[in-house]
Amino acid sequence: MRTLAFLANAAAREGRPEEVLRISRVVDSIPRRLGGNARLNDLWWRATIAVALGDRERAMALLRERTAGAYAMEWHTQFQLEPLWDYPPFQELIRPKA
Repeated sequence: MRTLAFLANAAAREGRPEEVLRISRVVDSIPRRLGGNARLNDLWWRATIAVALGDRERAMALLRERTAGAYAMEWHTQFQLEPLWDYPPFQELIRPKA
């Protein structure tokens, strides 16, 4: 999954949205029976692909599921999420909760 997400992000940065969409379809076709950290990692990488597609709403839904109320530590420094940095729902998600 991580490799596909890296390829999707590279394609997005190179201005190849059709390649990002193709990779996203492949990722969406993979059956998921994951638990624990594997599930959390899967949610993260799927969120970065959604960001690469420009689908901020889907990315936020995946990131919210990924955090499940926990603090999204250092996500404001992750280059894959850069298009979300100024997005109010993302800013709310990364705000410390205590």
